[in-house]
Amino acid sequence: MRGWVLPAVVLVLAVAGGAAELWLTGEGPVPEVDPYAAARDCPEAEQVRFEGKVFCPGTPVEVYKHAGIDTVEADGATYRVVVGAGRTGTILGHVPSPVNGTPSVARILWDPQDWPLEDGGTQRMPAFEQTTHADYLRVAQ
Repeated sequence: MRGWVLPAVVLVLAVAGGAAELWLTGEGPVPEVDPYAAARDCPEAEQVRFEGKVFCPGTPVEVYKHAGIDTVEADGATYRVVVGAGRTGTILGHVPSPVNGTPSVARILWDPQDWPLEDGGTQRMPAFEQTTHADYLRVAQ
């Protein structure tokens, strides 16, 4: 009978600790954002679309999975930035996909932010415009 006492006590303390944190901070767990939740309030000709996702110009977005490496020029230097999860920007419009011509590639004005570099460093970059495929984007949280 004693074999269940310690696990039961640990469970009770874990639940109580989680409840106390929610009560003290007033914050719950950060909800997952559906990558398919998107703005759909612009004319079709202006939309960036890919497999059910629709983004309109002016939509704040973030990268939610690794999108690759982009070459960016800033401050007289050239950087190879890693476009990974957490990068934020605003949709400017679309460019036709080089593969099939669909409007699935977004023109994005990236926010000024620290960017990881391909060589392992980090660089604070001013706002810049670049393209990224809509598959890697979701509406910013």
